[in-house]
Parts: sequence; C-alpha cells; structure tokens
Amino acid sequence: MDMASRHNRKQSRNENPRDDLLMAVGAYFKNDFGALQIDGDDKTLVCIQSGTVATTQEQTLDVGTYYVATITINSPTAIMAVGRNTIWSTSRNASSTTFKILGRYNGDTVPYYIFDPISSSVSDFGLQMFNASGTLTFDALLPPMLILGAYTITTTGSIATLPTGRTVAWIPGARGLSIRRSSDEAEINCRIPSYNSGSGLLTIADEGIFNLRSAGGADTPAEDFMLTVLDVTGI
Repeated sequence: MDMASRHNRKQSRNENPRDDLLMAVGAYFKNDFGALQIDGDDKTLVCIQSGTVATTQEQTLDVGTYYVATITINSPTAIMAVGRNTIWSTSRNASSTTFKILGRYNGDTVPYYIFDPISSSVSDFGLQMFNASGTLTFDALLPPMLILGAYTITTTGSIATLPTGRTVAWIPGARGLSIRRSSDEAEINCRIPSYNSGSGLLTIADEGIFNLRSAGGADTPAEDFMLTVLDVTGI
C-alpha cells in the first residue's frame, strides 16, 4: 500500500470517529455495577464522619414508644448511611441536617456514615482532581461513597447477593411503613435491611416498631422505596 492510500485511510478514520469514543473532557469512573463513582467535573461524595450511636426512648402522644438516635451535621447537603436498622427521618435547614436513626430497643448501637460533597483537601500530597474552574472534585485521601447497588424494595426476603466479607451500609429512600390492624389496636411496622457478610445476602424484614390505639379498619401495606447500598469497608 502506498503512502497516499495510508494517509487517506487514516484521514477517513479521523473524520468519522466511533460515537462511543466521544466524551466530554475530563475523567469519569464507574464501578462494576455501572454506578458513576468519580466525575472530574462534579464534587465527589466523601465520608466526613463515621461512628456508632446508641438509641434512646422517644415518646409521641398516642403513637406509642419507639427508640431513635439523633445526629446533627453542620451541612445542609449531608447524606447518611447506616449499617443496621434504618433511618427514621431527615430534616434540613439552611446550615445543617438532622438525622434520626431507628433502633430496636433502648441503647441499640447503630453504625453510621455521613457523606457530603468534597469541600477541601486533607493533605498537600496524593492524587487530586480539579475541574476546569479549579474546584477540587476528588482527593484520594478522603473515602468516597462506593455504591454496590440500588434496589427497589417491594417485598420482604432476600433482595440481592453482594460481595462477601465486606462492611455494608444503606441509604433508604423511605421507611417502608405498614400497619396491621385489629379491633382496638394497630401495629406499626418498618422494613429493615440486613446484610450477612458470610453469605453476602441482603435481606429485608418487617419489624414491629410500636402499637397505637385504633378503631380497626383495613391493613395498610408497606410503601415501596429505593435502597442504595454502599461498601464502607475500612471507613
């Protein structure tokens, strides 16, 4: 093949690039589940706080007794994941976010993880990424939110098989409340995830939270909700 023919073939390839090779400028990383983990243009969600917290009794008039732990973070954009039980409520104002974690009993200890868009680096060394405006979008020394999967919860039982031997936490999109009624009482139930690190099974179970006085009526089925599952090993 002469040089002119080679040049024409090369020029033809350059003028008709494959569509799947076209992308915006920057670096983008997805995990095996297809979830976007790092976007060079936008701030990465990183863990800014983690630990355990114990629940205490919370009483609401004519609703019964249940147990929650309360955590307030000085950020209006914070996201919480829990490694046991579920999130009872989230409230935000202009400067902070307050989370309430549901417990099964008084003094129930629950691991939690707080994520927020990265705001500053923690060191002057290591891999960092900045967008075109010079804003820090990733720092390898700050644990990013690692998504294992997202599941629509419509029933109880086994939902998914995750990698074994990991530390897992979840972000529920709702509480999955349901009501079972009798002639004079209503049992309030909540859908609670759990993870078995030996088998990797992610399961959902209905847990009774409290009872209240009721005049009877029809049962109320649990609401469907989205459950985002994270790998928090080492955090």
